[in-house]
Amino acid sequence: MNFPKQTLLALILTSFVAFTGCVNLEPAHDPTRHFRLSSLATGTGSPPPKETLSLVILPVNVPDYLKRSNFVLRKNSEELTFSEFDRWAEPVENGIARVLFENLTSLFNSRFVRTSDQAINRPHELQLQVDVVEFTSTEYGEVMFIAESKLFAADGKSLLWASRTKLSQPAQAEPVDTGASVSALSAALRDYAVQLANQLKKFR
Repeated sequence: MNFPKQTLLALILTSFVAFTGCVNLEPAHDPTRHFRLSSLATGTGSPPPKETLSLVILPVNVPDYLKRSNFVLRKNSEELTFSEFDRWAEPVENGIARVLFENLTSLFNSRFVRTSDQAINRPHELQLQVDVVEFTSTEYGEVMFIAESKLFAADGKSLLWASRTKLSQPAQAEPVDTGASVSALSAALRDYAVQLANQLKKFR
């Protein structure tokens, strides 16, 4: 059967409109969310007097399972799960170092604390090494943070002090959003910074 060109064109256009009407041409929604650790208020009232402690935070070491962007959930002592859509906005080890720097700077009210990626060389600068053993949360927001800390003299060899810290945040009654778990991890880092500060005051 032969159709006039105008009729054939009209049929093609009608079919195209009908087809596109059944297909969603809107871009697919990306459910991925990105999170970062944050420094938290470490106290209230007037700021502490300026401290002269000179300290560099060396690159933080974390377990291999944390060297990924996916947020890690702990099911039990043997099993971990990795979120498909909830991710870190920066490498976890960098985030931990950044927050430690911010918290210690606040606690000491000092500009003489830095991370190793800040190109500032100061004489007699103590060196803080942090090896994270565990930094996880359960789906109920129960956080576990274990870290080994070592403080070296300015020569980077003489060990002045070492400790192992284990901190936790309690589980909630109901499953929590990843944002709540990240806040709990940040709170654990705040408590860790307070403990570090109490030890570091002995070396200022």
